[in-house]
Amino acid sequence: MSLSANHEIAGRLEEVAQLLEEQGASRFRVQAYRRAAATVRAMERPVADVYGEGGVEGLERLPSVGVGIARAIRALVRDGRLAMLDRLQI
Repeated sequence: MSLSANHEIAGRLEEVAQLLEEQGASRFRVQAYRRAAATVRAMERPVADVYGEGGVEGLERLPSVGVGIARAIRALVRDGRLAMLDRLQI
């Protein structure tokens, strides 16, 4: 994967944040997804490389990325989609 994939993944995380906000989720949860998206977008190396080298734990070491968002990033890296996002769009 490339840095452009980081922008795609960040876009998906921002989409999750937007849908959560529209559906009345906690503002802290919304902010967490937005901060994680900003982290991924600003990375100077592919987030897929971070996952490949350190797994979910490697992703959790990124600023503003907790275990739940690390798992979301893993799904986006491995599968190119995020089940949570599919559910939110319904």
